Amino acid sequence: MKKILLLALTLITVVASYNPTFAQKKRKVLKKSERHAPSWVNGLEEDFIIVVGSGSDIEQAQQNALNKVKERIVTSIAENIKTSSDYQRKELTANNVSNFFENYETNTKTQSADIAFVKGISLSKASAFYWEEVRESNSSVRAYYHIKYPFSKFRLKKLINEFEKADRKLTEQLTAITDNIDNINSIEEIINGIKELGSLKESFIDQRKKTAELGIIQLKSKLKSIAIVPIDNTLGEIVYTLKIGDKIVTTARKPRVTSKCAKIISTLNNQDSWTISYDYSNCYEDPDNCIKVEYNFSGVKVKNQFNFNINAKKIDIFIHDDINFSALEQEDSTVTRTKCNIAIVSKYDTPFIIEKIILKWKGLSPVIIDNINMDFQGKGNHDLELFIEQPLEKEAYSAKKQSLISGSIHYSSTSGEKRTYKLYNQQVTTNW
Repeated sequence: MKKILLLALTLITVVASYNPTFAQKKRKVLKKSERHAPSWVNGLEEDFIIVVGSGSDIEQAQQNALNKVKERIVTSIAENIKTSSDYQRKELTANNVSNFFENYETNTKTQSADIAFVKGISLSKASAFYWEEVRESNSSVRAYYHIKYPFSKFRLKKLINEFEKADRKLTEQLTAITDNIDNINSIEEIINGIKELGSLKESFIDQRKKTAELGIIQLKSKLKSIAIVPIDNTLGEIVYTLKIGDKIVTTARKPRVTSKCAKIISTLNNQDSWTISYDYSNCYEDPDNCIKVEYNFSGVKVKNQFNFNINAKKIDIFIHDDINFSALEQEDSTVTRTKCNIAIVSKYDTPFIIEKIILKWKGLSPVIIDNINMDFQGKGNHDLELFIEQPLEKEAYSAKKQSLISGSIHYSSTSGEKRTYKLYNQQVTTNW
């Protein structure tokens, strides 16, 4: 008899431990918003979303409940979006259908979360709410927040339409960028295009994602192909343009311009070219003198350097040897036509022009050769050959009588700078 009673008590204990009603008695409601839980709690009603959120306190439980409302609405949108593209239908194979829909739902949730209605979900718009603060069987205190939120089929359809409209807008944005890649004229367009396509790429899960990725690759390739191409490099001023291949591109961004010795005066944007002016007066003669130009376009560095020679505009000449006079035509005691050869040396590479020469013999009429205008290029030796039509008395102008003369050589640079080289006791030779 004792064994039977013991067995019965054991069975009662086991059954009680698995009985929800019995377990429920171990939970204690500490606080609640109403005396009795409303009939809609944990139920289902047409045109309403009913959820419960839990948390360590009422505020947390309320927020979790509101998040569940948003999740339910977004999931409803995701489940009703039609897969319209060929790519999407091809992806719906037996092996990956589950993963595809999982990705698609996640993506649509991200997109539809931007819809104004979803953003506007708040407790003030709920039809009803009910909360409880409960001491659980393990003695912990937990809050439960129930929300009844209006969400009709009409509202769902409207949200789906809004989503599809937004989706079409994204497609139009994608097409506008990718179709214009070959027509881009500014670097800002390239950078903005990369940013916009990067954002769009995250919004797509179909073929459009690959289209966005390809567009990013093309635009980044263009960015890396930008070159600083010189147009003109004269001492004190540089003119260059930015090119991608043979195409000029513009930018509003100013370059970083540096030099070890030159002072940068101005950097002027001419839209399709740039002009940099600098002062080189503090620079010494150095083959490494240069102006460095550098841009940083979203981490892509574009640079070039323009070397300059501080003597590039300088002109300075001297006579290297004797001045030689040769009689070409003569009559008795007079040379009527004479050839004059002068060996001139230029110290610099700058082109120069011999304009006029005056040769003076002591006590005699000077020989003036005007309007010569002979050009010479580069540093080093140059032979100046002139013809004198002025009659010269043989004995008086002979080197045997006077081998030293004076005078001047008047010359100028191609930029207009005028200089004069003075002759003092210059040795001459004559063939008479």
